[in-house]
Amino acid sequence: MKIKIGTQGSRLALREAKAVAAGIVEHYPDIETEIMYIDTRGYEMIERSFEKSGGGNIYTDRMEKALLDGEIDIAVHSAKHLPLTLAAGTCISAVLERSSPRDVLVTKRGAPLPDNMTVGTNSKRRAAGIKKLNPNARIAGITGNIDVRLRMLYDGQYDGIVLGEAGALRSGVMRDERFDFAAISWKLLVPSACQGMIAVQSRIGENNHIFGAINDEDTYRCYETERRAAEVLYSEDLSSAGIYAYISDGIITLTVTKDQQKILTDSAPVTLRFALAERLTGML
Repeated sequence: MKIKIGTQGSRLALREAKAVAAGIVEHYPDIETEIMYIDTRGYEMIERSFEKSGGGNIYTDRMEKALLDGEIDIAVHSAKHLPLTLAAGTCISAVLERSSPRDVLVTKRGAPLPDNMTVGTNSKRRAAGIKKLNPNARIAGITGNIDVRLRMLYDGQYDGIVLGEAGALRSGVMRDERFDFAAISWKLLVPSACQGMIAVQSRIGENNHIFGAINDEDTYRCYETERRAAEVLYSEDLSSAGIYAYISDGIITLTVTKDQQKILTDSAPVTLRFALAERLTGML
């Protein structure tokens, strides 16, 4: 049996797809996996997708078409970029164990950091968090993949840039000795919903036992909870919003914010996670 795994061609996306492939083979050594590159179009606009409009379909359109057409058997996504509504006939059949949900401020090693430092990001959420931490910081737009952004930082176009820590870890850039990486507490800058998660999208009813084997149950429950909160919050453009959940001893704790200023946190038994998401977001 072969499972064709769809991904777009960036270094980060490839590593995420390889993580899924490794998980499948670990549980089912007789299954062959093949990673297939899908032209996702508009990948340079990825930061606009989930944070700005509750997902949109800029990133997933082509992947979902390949899935429904049988070109691939599963599509691997950074879960924070998934639209709130998936293509009919598909589902998220597995979510791998979550990596770090935090953001990191990347600066050139040894470079002085002025109080009015210029920070590169296209994310209103990250911009709001940086301005909260340093009101004198200047926010400037930035485009391109991680390698392009690091090159612009090294060339002096910015004093710092903000990346997701999970992506920086997976892509290996945090081993680059030219830069310093300062993690920002999720309590100070609440992450995007599902940040740090890798999601597996498949056709409904196919190979459930295989994908169930690589699914991390706690991460999946946090995925569901954060998505439910997002469904409530993203009824309008709330691009500064943050949503983060974690589970400990059967209790789920959820943090939500619309603007990175008013931040609410509460907990409930995992079985009441959807009610928690609805109640807490309703208080914002």
